[in-house]
Amino acid sequence: MKLFENRILYSFYCFEQWIDGSFHMLFRGVKVWSMKKMYNLNPFGYIKKRNKSLDEYVNNVYLAANEAAGNLDYGLRISHAQGFLGVLLGPYMMLAVSLVKYFGPVNIPNTSFKVFVLVCLGVSYLIAYLSAFKDDVYKAYFKKFKKEKNDLKWHVLTFFVCLGSLYSVYLSIVYWNK
Repeated sequence: MKLFENRILYSFYCFEQWIDGSFHMLFRGVKVWSMKKMYNLNPFGYIKKRNKSLDEYVNNVYLAANEAAGNLDYGLRISHAQGFLGVLLGPYMMLAVSLVKYFGPVNIPNTSFKVFVLVCLGVSYLIAYLSAFKDDVYKAYFKKFKKEKNDLKWHVLTFFVCLGSLYSVYLSIVYWNK
């Protein structure tokens, strides 16, 4: 289970990396133009004091942005991937609880659907945390996954798991309200 969840997490991380790279490629001209304006404006004398030339300033901004986005400890990509993984597991748990309520082997009280969703998402986020993020287990898996060459297979599988998650939301709503 840990391997599967970390593989899906890695696929989400790669997707975030692809989005980030596409964004930088599409808007590089606008970003360089705005950095050039900022370099020439030089607010508080800080930029020209720390950077000798415009090229050095642009390079430093890109390095800082890549560090803020790509760092595995606190970066935006891993934060988004963690959220996706936590939310992805919730609908499957919702479906399981809805089916148990519908078929009735265990008596589940008729609570508000909002409470049901919040509890399932909270528990799924806890499961995602314990399986991937406790003691930074995902870092070891990421190193292993970067060496492998079968990423496309796992990215497609992650896509189908996401579609199944959406369908699970629909089925859990149907079975909860019957």
